[in-house]
Amino acid sequence: MEIEALIRKLETTTLSIGDAEAVTLERLRLLRAAVEKSPHAIELSPLFQELKQFWLDSIDWCSQLSRDIERLLILQEELALGG
Repeated sequence: MEIEALIRKLETTTLSIGDAEAVTLERLRLLRAAVEKSPHAIELSPLFQELKQFWLDSIDWCSQLSRDIERLLILQEELALGG
């Protein structure tokens, strides 16, 4: 699962409270819990939309974190569309 891999990756880095990586980790943990409760991708769309807005507003475009989040968003969109 891509979310789990990114969570593990962020957990192995040094995080400061309030920085983009720490906030992303919190959001991903919430998403993971939601996925465990409702595995239907379409039902998770609002949470992924929040992640997308955070990504657009708060993550540096050229960073690896940006690419990792973008990959999650693309995968979720494909799943939600039945692909």
